[in-house]
Amino acid sequence: MLCQRGWRGAFRMGVRALRPHCAGRRAVVDLATVKLSEQVSESDLAAEPKTYGKVDPSLPDDFISLELGDERWVSPDSKILTFLLPTGGPLSLAATGIPSAVKVRHTVADVLLDKSYSPISPPWKPHSFDLLVKSYPLREGGGLGQLLCSMNIGETTEINFKPQRYFWGKTYTANCWDHILLIAGGTGVAPLFQMVSAVLGTPEDRTRMSVVTCNRTANNILLGSELDALAAKHPERLEHYPILSQPPPDWIGGVGHVTVQDLRRALRNAGTPQRRMALVCGTDGFLETVCGDKIRLPAQTASESPRKVQGPVRGLLRDLGYATEEVTRM
Repeated sequence: MLCQRGWRGAFRMGVRALRPHCAGRRAVVDLATVKLSEQVSESDLAAEPKTYGKVDPSLPDDFISLELGDERWVSPDSKILTFLLPTGGPLSLAATGIPSAVKVRHTVADVLLDKSYSPISPPWKPHSFDLLVKSYPLREGGGLGQLLCSMNIGETTEINFKPQRYFWGKTYTANCWDHILLIAGGTGVAPLFQMVSAVLGTPEDRTRMSVVTCNRTANNILLGSELDALAAKHPERLEHYPILSQPPPDWIGGVGHVTVQDLRRALRNAGTPQRRMALVCGTDGFLETVCGDKIRLPAQTASESPRKVQGPVRGLLRDLGYATEEVTRM
């Protein structure tokens, strides 16, 4: 449980007004909407490979309490939080694969808040992992980011390790693609940054990558200097193309909202790879623009939950000629 002495009083008072057990959920596209425009059958979508495998047996299968070991601000509203792995538990997140993922939860005033996060540290980092957390303002069904960013070192919160991520039915292995296009909106850079650092940190992996990051202002750029440093160290394998919707006068990157022209510029040195993949992470509207959002399939029985699937590629990536199986929404 998160130690109460580190909470901000305003959070404790405001969260009581929220509806119980209404943890934030991302909206997805309704199946009927896509069927009208894409002529997609429900049976085809139901046959789509699963997004996640099973939790590795070496990892806890339930939430555990983890201590905050370090924290630092990286933008006016975002922090990198380092959580310590427990003594006697897993030594790293290597068993979670690339990119790894965790779910954080906490109940405050009878309101269950939970949210999935992607560590930005390589999964083999020993004894701890780093999360990029934005302190979103308190709102109905949300506010966990604000709670986490107000933690003090030594306090704890509950975290669960998620199963390995699948890319159209397969986990990532070195050199399974010749080129990866990674497109991030805001904090969506987190899983993509881990992917980049893990690929570059694997000696036998020669995959080339192009990263497009989209933010509002220069102060909001997350992990931009880290990506630039990696690109400078690996110029033949990594390029970073940043875009700002509200750039300063001396800005030399992309301007406005991401377009097909921006993606073409980011891919100018990618050549014509035989095996390619585009990974996209951001808000609902960002996904819809870039590749089309995920699709919610109706539950088959009363005891089942609706299933979210990747669905057909749409948006900018379809205009660039990417096939459905060459795109993964994170």
